[in-house]
Amino acid sequence: MISVHISNEKIHIVNGDAKFGVFNIYEYLNAPTPDGSMLNGVITDALALREEIGDIWKTNKFPTKGISLVIDNAPVVGKVMRVPLVSHKKILRIINRELSPQEGENVLDYAVLHADDNIKKKDQKKYGMDIYACSVQKSLLQSYVDLFESNGIRITNINLGINSMIKIGHFLRSLREKTYIVITLDGSSFASYLFVNGKYSISSRYRLIYDRGTNLSFMEITQHVSNFLQFASTQRSGHNVENVYFCGLYKDEEALYSQINSALGIKAQIFPHNETEVFVHKKAQGFILSDNIYASGNLI
Repeated sequence: MISVHISNEKIHIVNGDAKFGVFNIYEYLNAPTPDGSMLNGVITDALALREEIGDIWKTNKFPTKGISLVIDNAPVVGKVMRVPLVSHKKILRIINRELSPQEGENVLDYAVLHADDNIKKKDQKKYGMDIYACSVQKSLLQSYVDLFESNGIRITNINLGINSMIKIGHFLRSLREKTYIVITLDGSSFASYLFVNGKYSISSRYRLIYDRGTNLSFMEITQHVSNFLQFASTQRSGHNVENVYFCGLYKDEEALYSQINSALGIKAQIFPHNETEVFVHKKAQGFILSDNIYASGNLI
């Protein structure tokens, strides 16, 4: 599968698959996103982005069909909900009532979260299941479809970055039953995800005020992690956060790990890339999971 994620800074393309808890990465490409062409998941210069994608496909001879796209940081309305065990259509009706999108202008969908351990299996039907429900503007999705179709490239499905993250948390054996925070950075955009006992719990988004790589930005990120840890503690899950994993840090920002370790007393590190879980084939040497987190999660 070819998975594509266009961030503020880079176009991430990953050719691979995900089976039995292992990523197989056959090839990948990270190319700079044209300046001013993308802002927080919204295409702002379609011409520049179309030309760049056309050049990438022409140079690398990627397939033009069956492309899976993941978008992140876009204007999406979403929330965790508990719904009864009913049909797909009935769940969409529930989401429609809850999120109240504009009629005919939004696309509704959801991801099923893992079962609540506090509910016995025999009682699942009574209590229902937890989902992450979302509502996305059709015009936003269509802008991506048009962008790729103008280069003769067919998008077969579009996923959300938060769902990619949820799927990775469930997929990797090393993260199961762990309580941790994942931080993703894309330019000045900052997202936090909390997983409790291996299951997605909450997330938040933030825009950095200070320039990346500066001491002020280190202090700002550390403070935000501290605030998120405090918020996580209010969930009263009975589980303490063990790690903070980072995705998208620059090389000159790695000192941030030790700053968070000493300031907050929690282990901060790059998102784990275990060779037993991420098999990088010859043409994909140099691939790093944390730098391609959303596109990789979209392979699952």
